[in-house]
Amino acid sequence: MRIHIDHEYRCGIDTFWDKVFFDDEYNRRLFLEGLHFKAYEKLELTDRGDSILRRIRGTPASEIPGALQKVIGADLSYVEDLTFDKKARRCTFKNTPARMAEKLRIEGSIYAEPSGTGRCRRIVDLDLEAKFFGVGGLIESFAAKAFRDNFDKAATWTNRWLTEVSLEGK
Repeated sequence: MRIHIDHEYRCGIDTFWDKVFFDDEYNRRLFLEGLHFKAYEKLELTDRGDSILRRIRGTPASEIPGALQKVIGADLSYVEDLTFDKKARRCTFKNTPARMAEKLRIEGSIYAEPSGTGRCRRIVDLDLEAKFFGVGGLIESFAAKAFRDNFDKAATWTNRWLTEVSLEGK
């Protein structure tokens, strides 16, 4: 299943990448306060010259329907491996679930485009695949809704945060 998510942010592209997306405090607060994750941990942030590698572990607070819990469990913990290409200013990522990783594929890209003075659009293209006989489509639909909801919450929270911290020009 392919998902396209698009949100406007109250900052320019350079601010989005350089002062928001990879900022430790922003990410900690986003995941724990903005998205209400049960757990968030930065595992690695490595500047490789032409790219940045970031690994995080997260546990969203999504409520899994009872029927799906029997198949995938009640815990949605995952590790995200993300690579940011500095020249292209584009991320690719893969989320590996803590359980049944061989049956779930979650990967995609994140990029930003200008959207007027002091604004940009953060765009996420996400591919989901659940290889579960009989319920793969239900799992994909549940995951798609959870991702959309979290990206919607992230955009709202981040725009509020950007107003509070006033990063433009710094």
